[in-house]
Amino acid sequence: MAPFDNFVPAVAQALQQRVPKPECPLCKQSQWVINDVPVSAPVFEKTGEVKFPATAMPLAALICRHCGYTALLSLGALGMLRQNTNAGQVAGAGGTPPPAAPGSAESARSGA
Repeated sequence: MAPFDNFVPAVAQALQQRVPKPECPLCKQSQWVINDVPVSAPVFEKTGEVKFPATAMPLAALICRHCGYTALLSLGALGMLRQNTNAGQVAGAGGTPPPAAPGSAESARSGA
């Protein structure tokens, strides 16, 4: 299995739990495609310098199929970064689904 085979379903699930039908802020359509791998943005110091060693913020990119608007969502805010493994490892990568949301049926089954 490729490292990010479960990334798109994991992002879709995390987003669905927070925003059931996201609307594009430009064209008001709800026709999104999720980029099939994470993207990243560099993290800057307040001085304007890029933090080194190359610190980056992991993101999910959603692209509107109608107008091309691109939204970047923090994987940390979506609860998709594993806190107990290698720093920055993405849940949903390598065949591991993201943790179930507290109070969900899935978390009840897993005892979380």
